[in-house]
Amino acid sequence: MNFYLRNLSTIRTKLNLFLLLYIFLSFFATTATAREIKTKSDTLTSQQKFDFNYAFIDANRQLMLGNYSVAQGLFLQCLKTDKNSSASYYQLAYIDYSLKDYDNALLYAQKAVQISPKNKWFNFLLSSIYQELNDLDNAIEVYKKLINYYPDNYDLRFEYSSLLALNKQYSKAIKVCNKLESTIGFSEKISMQREKIYLMQNDFKGAYGELNKLIEHFPHETKYYLILADAYVTNNNFDQALKVYNSLLKVEPDNGEAHFFLAQYYIQNKEYIKSFDELKKVFASKSFDPEQKVQMFLSFSKAIGDNKDLNDKFKELFKVLLETNPDNIDVKILNTDYLFQNKEYAKVQSELEYVITKKKDNIYVWQRLLITDNFLEDFKSMYAHADDAVKYYPNQSFFYLFKGLSAYQLKDYNTSVDALDFGNKLVVESDPLKKQFYLYLGESIYQLNNYDKAFSYFDKYLKIEPEDTYVLNNYSYYLSLLKRNLVKAEQMSSKTITLEPNNSTFLDTYAWVLFQSKNYPKALDIIQRAINNGGDSSSVIVEHYGDILFKNNKQDEAVVQWKKAKSMDSTSENIDKKINTGTIE
Repeated sequence: MNFYLRNLSTIRTKLNLFLLLYIFLSFFATTATAREIKTKSDTLTSQQKFDFNYAFIDANRQLMLGNYSVAQGLFLQCLKTDKNSSASYYQLAYIDYSLKDYDNALLYAQKAVQISPKNKWFNFLLSSIYQELNDLDNAIEVYKKLINYYPDNYDLRFEYSSLLALNKQYSKAIKVCNKLESTIGFSEKISMQREKIYLMQNDFKGAYGELNKLIEHFPHETKYYLILADAYVTNNNFDQALKVYNSLLKVEPDNGEAHFFLAQYYIQNKEYIKSFDELKKVFASKSFDPEQKVQMFLSFSKAIGDNKDLNDKFKELFKVLLETNPDNIDVKILNTDYLFQNKEYAKVQSELEYVITKKKDNIYVWQRLLITDNFLEDFKSMYAHADDAVKYYPNQSFFYLFKGLSAYQLKDYNTSVDALDFGNKLVVESDPLKKQFYLYLGESIYQLNNYDKAFSYFDKYLKIEPEDTYVLNNYSYYLSLLKRNLVKAEQMSSKTITLEPNNSTFLDTYAWVLFQSKNYPKALDIIQRAINNGGDSSSVIVEHYGDILFKNNKQDEAVVQWKKAKSMDSTSENIDKKINTGTIE
């Protein structure tokens, strides 16, 4: 069972104790250390004290500026004046610690503690260095001594228990927590410490018990319910997690995370109606992460599949998602998928145009936008979008294909060829897009009257798709218009009507190839089939019918068909001449 829930916080492998060394200790270097100097300088002469203080202050200034090497030199100079300056040893230890030179840092820190054994900050640094050197026994010993010096400092005991746990001395760590609790009373901090220690030794029962204690003491604190539920989920104990989330909802009925879990739980158990009810509550929350909502929506969609009974609920759920997160980009993208499925292409185009102004790095959005432009046959928009897309994705052949296609539709054949040629070079032979580049390169180059090159691309395409009837038809028709290679044209055209015997366009092309080959009787038979299969609604086919009738010595019938073609708004340049002269050249 997969759940999109936050993971339990992992136990740190290194403890920072309860200070930020890089910040706090730097501050300490310029304040507390100055006081430390005076106590260690009673045996110095006035001049030595002056020289020492001057060097020490300058060293701290260089340290604050990050000039470590200069600061080191000055602190060493201080030690030449006063070899018992624990503050100078401490600062040298701190610098080496910052530079991760832990061996040298250890020597200086040990010296500082030796001179000033009760100084907490010196001991904190020493313990941290031991930890970095994986010497937990000595790190623990440092805290043990500090506790003897400061028995009423409860933070020291708390950190002591953490170090014991890191050193896998779990029983001792728990005992320290228990003793501390018996002294100061029940504490959230101590209880959470015990919970972490239990988890470190895989004592899940102990961890669960500790969290339940926290819930008992703080019944309105939702975070403990969530941590406990997460613990159960981590150990695949989903039924117990369910109980915890239900208890949480009694305390906080609108808790989004609880409803989120329940929705997933019910989806996994195929209880879709219950899941839907929980998802509605999640989606209605404006504070809940929209990306998680989208994930859940997709999970719900995938889970129900083609379940028609849930289709209305699916729509209702999506409506809630859209209403509560109308400006979220991920929700908008999801909405375009939904609109696309319902063939609302104009709305899809509008939404995606907005999305790309906010999220230009989403290649899926650009692809979907171009496909939508194509469905709308909005080639001006397609060209503009493809032209933008290639600027963001200069190595994506898909976008050059659409730029070339749109330029072709806009009759900008030179631009079409340039885009398609560049994109074609980006595509390997095995890529399914390769044949599309061949096809549209052939069509565009043909329009530029470079027939041999155009036909070479059609040939390449047909090697990949030998039974593509539309390419076979166009290629054979182009050859017939040029009266070139008519045998090949007839073979290709004949193949189209074998594959689609009732296609009036294919029948017309085949008849016209036969006409150009001067096989007029057969051409007449084929063109009549085209007419009988709906070709009489095409002015081009009707005009061809007239031409073929004429060549079959049926001049009067031919004129009738030419007049009919003209009445259908034929754009043929010779139609009037044919009608007026009753002949064709």
